[in-house]
Amino acid sequence: VTHKIEIIYPSLPEAFLGKNKAFNLQIANSPRKRPQEIEMIKFFFNSIYPQYRSVRWVPLENISREEMAKKLQNSAIYIALATKESLGLANMEAMASGCHVVGYSGFPKDTPFFNSANGYWVEEANYVEFARQLAKAISNYLLNDNSIPQQAIKDIQAFLTYQNFESMACSVYGNLFSFNSNKLSTNNHLPL
Repeated sequence: VTHKIEIIYPSLPEAFLGKNKAFNLQIANSPRKRPQEIEMIKFFFNSIYPQYRSVRWVPLENISREEMAKKLQNSAIYIALATKESLGLANMEAMASGCHVVGYSGFPKDTPFFNSANGYWVEEANYVEFARQLAKAISNYLLNDNSIPQQAIKDIQAFLTYQNFESMACSVYGNLFSFNSNKLSTNNHLPL
């Protein structure tokens, strides 16, 4: 590769942008990829923190993106079970929705999108720490400490707006076309 690889981040639909947030103390989760892991996390969490056994767990499965946005808007907490992600869009949607996001980022270390200031990130398969971070998120929610979700909203909206998407797309495609036109003008023929 002789040129910088440019990235175009997607934009999130308006429905995910935390504007209609009506928090309920419930834990949204997407069990599709890791259903056994959700059960393991519940077991550890309920065993270590029995005071939170009554908190409702809301699976986000077999629903439209619009319905998912509504459920995230109604959930204080989101369980993140990302693994080896290229972007981590489900986590980002929950973060943009204003949820306290707890779990796996899908990346081996902090990134601009996933760091200790904007989520309760846990190392893969550390269920005791997962339970501890989940209890911390619930406690922060109950104390009305929304500093982590507010930072998450800022971080995600700094990247995933339609204006940023449009600007990045124009830049990438503009650079691509100018690179090809320079190549054409120096070779004076079309590449085969």
